[in-house]
Order: sequence, then structure tokens, then C-alpha cells
Amino acid sequence: MTNSGHQNFVAVSSVVGIDITQEHIRLARERVGNLAQVLRGDGTNIPFEDASFDYVYSHGVLHRVDQRRRMVEEIFRVLRPGGRFNVQVYAAWSYSHFRHLQKFGRDWKRHVENSTAPVHIELYTARKLRALFPGIPLRIRKYEFHHWQFLGRWLGFFIAATGTKSNCRNDGSASKAMQLVV
Repeated sequence: MTNSGHQNFVAVSSVVGIDITQEHIRLARERVGNLAQVLRGDGTNIPFEDASFDYVYSHGVLHRVDQRRRMVEEIFRVLRPGGRFNVQVYAAWSYSHFRHLQKFGRDWKRHVENSTAPVHIELYTARKLRALFPGIPLRIRKYEFHHWQFLGRWLGFFIAATGTKSNCRNDGSASKAMQLVV
């Protein structure tokens, strides 16, 4: 929730964000104020019931998780039928990645996350990201190249995968639209 991308929110009645660190929870609460509820939670064990959300947004989390398949399963578990998701990860082929390699060598991961401790970061291609969502039609988009935005589709730092959980609800029930930010 503390990363950029909040402009991707959809029209909902409530927004809930989760993070595993107290500092990021504090930062998120500071940024969103009363616009969202921010709780402690883990993307591989989302603390909500099945089919709780209409939209799940995850920016810069999946590439840090060592149990990626588990996190994707959790996203689909908490999504309602017909719910949408937007997952954004670091791109394997990006200008930023190559600049960090050039500047810091194999130790680049310690600098991209502003950490002196080893950090798990998985880099993605569109094919690798699609493999985490087998059988789900995805829209894949690469973006974020500050120097010349028109080059983002080739040199961008992020890859975004958007899609919809199948089996749309046909029971006629109405629900409050809810969004989860992981």
C-alpha cells in the first residue's frame, strides 16, 4: 500500500490495505488517512474470508515473496467471482535493472530496496508472470521509464498483470464493493 499506483483504485465503498511491517503500515496510514483501513497481514495468508473483495491490487509485493504461487492462490481465494486483480512486479529486462547492475554489480538487490540486508527479489518476464496465472486471460503491460515514458513498454521497470476471476456471481445478491491492497 505504501508504493505508488494508488491511482489504479476502482470505485469502491471501502479499501483495505495490508502489510507485514509496522513501519510500512504506519507510512500507509499516514498517506491514506481515513480513506482506507490499513492492517497487519501477509500476502501468502490474507486475513480475510473467501470471496471478500471485488478488486485486489498488489504493487511491488509478489516479486519479494518466496511463495509466489501461494500468494496468487490467496488473491483468488479472497476475490469474489467476477472480481478483478492488478499485480505489478519488477521487470527482468529494464533500464533500471541494468543501471543497478552496472553501478552495484551482483550486490544490486541491496541497493534497489534501500536495505543493507539481503532482500529476496524475483525479476519477471511476461511469460514468467503468465505462468503464475495458468488458464487466466491476462492483460500484460510494461511501464515506468522516467526518462522517456514512450519507451516504458520496452525499458520499463514494472510489469503489470490484470485480469478477472471467472465464474461470475449469478445469485442476484448485492454486495458492498470492497478493494484489497496488498
